[in-house]
Amino acid sequence: MIRFGLVLPDGDRGARLDRARAADQVGVAAVLLTGPPGTETVRAAAVATATRWTRIAVALAFGTEDPVTLAEEISVLDNLSNGRVVVVPRGADAGELQRFQEVLAGTVIRGVRLRPPPVQP
Repeated sequence: MIRFGLVLPDGDRGARLDRARAADQVGVAAVLLTGPPGTETVRAAAVATATRWTRIAVALAFGTEDPVTLAEEISVLDNLSNGRVVVVPRGADAGELQRFQEVLAGTVIRGVRLRPPPVQP
């Protein structure tokens, strides 16, 4: 069966959460959150607490934030959502994406090891 996703609006927070809840209730496979760099994971955290089943796809703006910081935010979000996070990189070069993946996998980079680690392996 083909699965469907829904792009959530950038605007009103209440409308975004209402649409996420409705998507969760009818079995939409994933919701996609975008937004200005630095706001994506905060928006996704609100959706994670408002939903139970729908995957949460987060369009992360690489190149504007440190990959280690992004990995830390995604790890926390993955724990908050009980493993429902999907990362959609925007503007990532191969090196940034590799560092991001290494930190998520538990590699110590610049003295940072994620605690807690992501729920997803």
